[in-house]
Amino acid sequence: MFEKLTQFVVRRRFWIIAAWVLAAVVIVPFSPKLGDVTNSDESSFLPDSYESAQADELAAEAFPGEAGATALLVYRRADGAALTGADRETIASSARAVAAAGIERVEGIQTGAPEQVSPDGRIQLGYVRFAGGSGDDAVLDAAERVRSETAGRLAGSGLEAGLTGDAAIKLDDRDAHGTAEKTVGVATI
Repeated sequence: MFEKLTQFVVRRRFWIIAAWVLAAVVIVPFSPKLGDVTNSDESSFLPDSYESAQADELAAEAFPGEAGATALLVYRRADGAALTGADRETIASSARAVAAAGIERVEGIQTGAPEQVSPDGRIQLGYVRFAGGSGDDAVLDAAERVRSETAGRLAGSGLEAGLTGDAAIKLDDRDAHGTAEKTVGVATI
């Protein structure tokens, strides 16, 4: 049986290769992405008896609008020096402008509290809150816009900002996987 199969494949090897390439071209665009069929919400795997699961449920009931994805804007001077009062005002102004830019899914950006400035005065944080989970494409698109809007607002000020946190990490992960999928697809063909 395997001998006949082997002879068939060897005699028609180019047709077999073409059939595999055609199958890949037809199947890949319609196959689900890994993120569509997996669950990255770690709390969903915990039994209700755990304290963190109970606290998460209480928080979601008491503050239903607070359960969205978050991110941190990390501000610093490009030269590495301590932030000045003018820098802090530029950061606050930038955060207000980005929050008011009408970016869908951005619920607010909060910065300027004393505990958001590092002890050495070189770093300041901005807390970004999104409506929706960090796996939602709309939230990831909003995180990307927050990055670009913030960079545009700080251009020429001597300040830099980076975005981190669950939404930003998932955005970077999505971009990295997109690049990897293209590379694998090209290598497969």
